[in-house]
Amino acid sequence: MTKLYIQKQENKEKIALVENGKLIEYYEESENTNRKEGDIYIGIVKDVIKGIIIVGTMLCIGSNLQQFAFDYIEPGKVGFITALYMLLVPLISFIIYKKKQPVTTWLGVFLGVGGLYMICMGGSSSFGLGKGELLALLCSIAFALHIIVIDKYASKIDAIVLSCGQYMVTGIVSCILM
Repeated sequence: MTKLYIQKQENKEKIALVENGKLIEYYEESENTNRKEGDIYIGIVKDVIKGIIIVGTMLCIGSNLQQFAFDYIEPGKVGFITALYMLLVPLISFIIYKKKQPVTTWLGVFLGVGGLYMICMGGSSSFGLGKGELLALLCSIAFALHIIVIDKYASKIDAIVLSCGQYMVTGIVSCILM
């Protein structure tokens, strides 16, 4: 449980963010002193670094798998399969966090999977899940996990720091893998 405490006196203002009984952030300002802050941004340093690495790694995996999928199948197919991340997010959230979803969400998941089946069949009577489709599906799963970990760390890390950090991690890891 997260609580925000605000105390304002004549010349002084104090704000504290407490999560599960632990002080996460403390801010104090007065007319006579310069601004003082506690931990970096809203998170603790270890959460910032851990969050940036996890979010950046998921983005890196998704992006690279998508690029590899283009070598095997048409861009339209890659795009459609990649877009399934929107349907996988509620499914994975339900599996991992037991987060209940409305019936309309599950209807969307069912229709999306049906669309994936039809596009992968390519007019034939058998299901075609080749190397390109598999890479694109893994890419979609990585992007779904990317959204889920962003949701986890977005409340703990400044949005600009998280955004820039994830691209830095993605770039460094992608360069190493080249």
